[in-house]
Amino acid sequence: MSRTLAQLSELILKRANGGQLTADRLITLRQVDIHILQARDAFAVEDITAKMKAGNGYIDAEYLSTYKNQEILWDNDRDVAYMILPYRPATLPKGKGIYSIRPMQGSNRMNQTEFFALDPGAWFSMPLWMQGHVVYEYMGENRVEFKNMLQSQMAPVLVQMVTSDAPVDRNSPIGVPSYAEDAIVKNVLQLIGVKEFDSVNDQ
Repeated sequence: MSRTLAQLSELILKRANGGQLTADRLITLRQVDIHILQARDAFAVEDITAKMKAGNGYIDAEYLSTYKNQEILWDNDRDVAYMILPYRPATLPKGKGIYSIRPMQGSNRMNQTEFFALDPGAWFSMPLWMQGHVVYEYMGENRVEFKNMLQSQMAPVLVQMVTSDAPVDRNSPIGVPSYAEDAIVKNVLQLIGVKEFDSVNDQ
């Protein structure tokens, strides 16, 4: 498990201020928090993308955020079911910012239903093997449309996604594998003008 946001921020701030958390520090914990989360998001996209290009579609669990009981609504104007995600998914190959959507356990309306993602704009060329399943497409602005879902099927779902703008409690892990911490610390220290650092494992 990765360190908490507070732990990494204090570590970086000490390095930036010569080993001390001083009252007159030139950069605040809040500023460091923001840099860490930006570096985290960038590292996650780079790391996952590199693995996918190498043929590894597995995404480390630490990258994933889970949101239960996400409501599906009906758009009368577009005649389609849709959902508004709580946060923006990361931009990853094959739309993997949204890692999975599945029925909530015990949902009678969507029992055994499987969800499959479409590449943007691919609805009219949906592969035959997808027919009979619920297919969805990320439309931007946190909106997901379920292209062939019936109103009678609508029920809350569980969503797993790699987010790109979700807040993190300062006492919670930052949401990356532990091997990513050194890279994130190095990135933030460079941003605030500190060129050398010790491995976070030595702190």
